[in-house]
Amino acid sequence: MPEMSATLELDGEALRRVALRPVLRGMRDRGRDFRPCYNRALNVIFAHEAQLFRQEGETLDKQRWAELAPVYKTWKGKAYPGRKILELTGKLVRQLSGEGGHYERRMKTKLVMGSNYPIKWRGGTDDLGGLHMSGRAGSNDTRSAVAIEQAASPGGFRGWMAKGSVAPMPARPPIRTSEGLAIELTDLFADYLMGVGED
Repeated sequence: MPEMSATLELDGEALRRVALRPVLRGMRDRGRDFRPCYNRALNVIFAHEAQLFRQEGETLDKQRWAELAPVYKTWKGKAYPGRKILELTGKLVRQLSGEGGHYERRMKTKLVMGSNYPIKWRGGTDDLGGLHMSGRAGSNDTRSAVAIEQAASPGGFRGWMAKGSVAPMPARPPIRTSEGLAIELTDLFADYLMGVGED
């Protein structure tokens, strides 16, 4: 009886190309529209913002917001006892931590969120790997932050409020990126691209 011989040869490179095709196609398709993961992204941002306000701007890689000027701090302590920095009425923190009233715009490849609370701060842009925070300059005043806040309170502060504008203040960006936030959002969007956690 003749001997039979059978062999099977697998080409790993060819198998990898074939196996990767649907994965790459899915990533390409999901990368055209990130809107399905924006609710999760907003929840991450809201949690980050709530913590930012609790810690008065401090993150692992950024310092706490500048202290209030003594005169203004005294006025605020009497008029709004127990309120932290940037929490005069609480409206700003409620908006930025997702409790309602925030601004958002959802596009296929861009999510914009923020506050419609009329606050101005100095400081330009905070940019970290595709996450951008920017603000309009609050003042071109070259005096020190303490001098500006002392001029703004108590009489001067009421004067600005009566005119319907906002007193200038030192850089205390209420929306701040951090390395931790960047990593968490990058992981979230990478999982979305890979189809991890899809139903």
